[in-house]
Amino acid sequence: MALRLILCGRKSSGPVWRWSGLKMKSAISRSRFAAALPGLCVFLGVLCGSLLWQIWAEVSGKAPPLSFSLGIGVASLILVGLRYWPVVAIAAIGTTVFAEPVHPVLQNVAHGAGLTLGAVISAFLIERWRIRPSDLLDPKSVWRTLAAVVAGTFAGAVSATTVVMLVGGPGTFAAGVEDRAARFGLGLILATPLVLSWAAPPAERWTRVAWFNFVALMVLCAAVAAAINFGSGTASFAWVMFPLIIAALRFHLRGAATSMVLVAVITLWAAGQNSFQAVGELASGQVRLAQLLVAVTAATMFVLAATADKRREQERARDAEQRYRAIFEQAGVGVAVLSADGEYLAANERYLEIAGYGRDELLGSHYTAILDDTEASASRNVLAQLSGGTPPIISRDLNIRTKGGEKRWIRATSSKIVGAAGAVDQVVTVVEDISERVKAEVALSESEKRFRLAQQYAGVGVFDINLTEESALHSPESAALFGVPWHPGAYRLSEFVDRIGQSQLHEMRAKLFRSAVDEAPFEMSLRVSMPDRRIRWIRLHGRYDPYEERPRLLGLVIDITSDVEAKAQLREANEKFLRVTRLSAMGAMASTLAHELNQPLSAITNYVEAGRYKLCDAEAVDGKLLAILDSARDQALRAGEIIRKMRAFAVSGEVVFERVSLGPVLAAACAGVQQLKMADDVTLICHPVRPDLLVVGDPVQLEQVMSNLVRNAVEATKGVARREIVVSTDIRQRDVLITVSDNGCGLPQGMLENLFAPFRTSKSNGAGLGLGLPICRTIVEAHGGKLWAENNPQGGATFSLVLLLEEGWAHLGKGEIASEPYGQRDDRAA
Repeated sequence: MALRLILCGRKSSGPVWRWSGLKMKSAISRSRFAAALPGLCVFLGVLCGSLLWQIWAEVSGKAPPLSFSLGIGVASLILVGLRYWPVVAIAAIGTTVFAEPVHPVLQNVAHGAGLTLGAVISAFLIERWRIRPSDLLDPKSVWRTLAAVVAGTFAGAVSATTVVMLVGGPGTFAAGVEDRAARFGLGLILATPLVLSWAAPPAERWTRVAWFNFVALMVLCAAVAAAINFGSGTASFAWVMFPLIIAALRFHLRGAATSMVLVAVITLWAAGQNSFQAVGELASGQVRLAQLLVAVTAATMFVLAATADKRREQERARDAEQRYRAIFEQAGVGVAVLSADGEYLAANERYLEIAGYGRDELLGSHYTAILDDTEASASRNVLAQLSGGTPPIISRDLNIRTKGGEKRWIRATSSKIVGAAGAVDQVVTVVEDISERVKAEVALSESEKRFRLAQQYAGVGVFDINLTEESALHSPESAALFGVPWHPGAYRLSEFVDRIGQSQLHEMRAKLFRSAVDEAPFEMSLRVSMPDRRIRWIRLHGRYDPYEERPRLLGLVIDITSDVEAKAQLREANEKFLRVTRLSAMGAMASTLAHELNQPLSAITNYVEAGRYKLCDAEAVDGKLLAILDSARDQALRAGEIIRKMRAFAVSGEVVFERVSLGPVLAAACAGVQQLKMADDVTLICHPVRPDLLVVGDPVQLEQVMSNLVRNAVEATKGVARREIVVSTDIRQRDVLITVSDNGCGLPQGMLENLFAPFRTSKSNGAGLGLGLPICRTIVEAHGGKLWAENNPQGGATFSLVLLLEEGWAHLGKGEIASEPYGQRDDRAA
């Protein structure tokens, strides 16, 4: 942590630095302790052996007849390596020097150095001859082990005796070598197997009963040895052989080594105290004879333990062979053993059944006999790879040919068996009949192809939405319908914001949340902006699925662009038809009015012209009167012009009043305009309306009014960089206020004053007749409402209309049309 803070350049408080330092120190301490642990164990082992020797000497007052230090040192160096020999030297020399201050220092050093030299030589020879600790007593390596023991023993005895004699030690050289060789050799014979047997993990885990039996048997061995050596009778040493043999046969090397150490200590102690009576009365050679007896007995018990251990391994090998043979023959998969050249050596019944050959027909033949030429070539490469060393296991699917000519798919897994020389001796192949699976996979693949073709031609995709993570898996067809590149991973919902817009994404999240809460189906239509700026309409149909406590929606994405465009074209054609019908009716009415009113207007015009002509013939012309006549003539002509233009003025038909849900009316009007090509890059925001919001009127006429207002707003934003239209509602006491706002250039002040006058339009090139807003105003007023327009302070214009709720309609009375301004009517109603 401290290193990370340094790299990041951040400051840390004192406690954090101290805690980080403590953690680092603790890790360093643990690593150092792990590195020093082997040397520490070696040191403590040799130290314990030397201390036992010193304690024996202090208690008995005589030189001990055996030394465990050499045996412990040899076992330690075999386990941890020869590089720890300085630790053995320090422990042996240091213990001898400090524990025996009465002897000269050089003599003590010589004794410790001899122990170290003997341990090093024995361990070196055992390691050089590659004798493992478990093979020390194996018949194949027992002689080399004996040679290493003898070499180490005499090397240590000769070197120690030589130095002792040089510094003036007592006795002769031969006696010194003999004494030290006996003590060193006996200690090596007893201690080395003891340490190695307990350091190695047991072949099988001991139970509590086994531990109890082991302890009881060791106590029995010690008791029998003590009774023989310290008893008053003349019992033979042979009696102790019985528990020793039981220990060797039951607990193998551990039992033999432990029991022999106990018996040797008791026997040699008794010999040193002149109490050894197993072989009768002995003179000065009593200790030497006891050492020889213990050495021979230990060697016998160790060989017996090794023999028992080997027999146990043979029995285990036979059991393993029987289990292997049973598993091999009764396995539910085919198993075959091949030579390194590819010839069949063995095969179980299942393999013969899959291959379709008999055992005599298959064994001895080459494995390519059941393969065609293509598969045989590939299999040779597999065999070459296994022989080359990598990889160790190869699995592949093969199409084999049975004896009857039937083709069958198998899954073959081959692994190599490496011999003692390191080369591949055999190859084991495990096969499984996967013909039915391959057929199912082929059928599934064909089904998927047909399904994908059906999706492509039908314009349908599949999606899987994870409701807890807001992620989704899409089929290639579904991704194409959304206009995004397909990949097999999960898509985040935010990745579609460029295609469906922020408002639709927000609505989609709300519906997904509601579907997850209610565990209900999910349906939604989306307007998708494709990368090539085309507009596509899609419909989502999803079904809720709990799916292992991870709720999701599984469903289809359907391309409904053609349906939406067809509905838009139908609506546009219907609107055109209604307009043509109304215009035709208005034209017929205007023709009738023109026919009835043209004659009176013509007569008025003629009379005015006649009066003006008479007035001009008079001698004194009255200018004021002439101007009045001119004005009358102009008004008459204007009235005729208005009648002529009435042919192009269409009004709504008879109003059928009913309860109308305002939400669908607004949604249908916005959707109809949104589908028009001129609204491709327009962001149309239609705020949701309460489902229970009802007004009174004709739904067709109300939709016509809203469509006209929204369409005018779309046309007003033409040329604006970011075109946006907002449709919102405000529910009041007896009515609802609907506003349509845009961010266009707004309305000119001159047009704003006469905006709802007929035949007034701001569209160029004759694109409009100037009848849309007058018709809208007529329809709204027929519904008891009000329509007006105003410019926004920030730019653009807002058209507002008021429609009566059911309560307001009942308050005004059925059929009543408000003629007063909305504000005055509202005050009066209140």
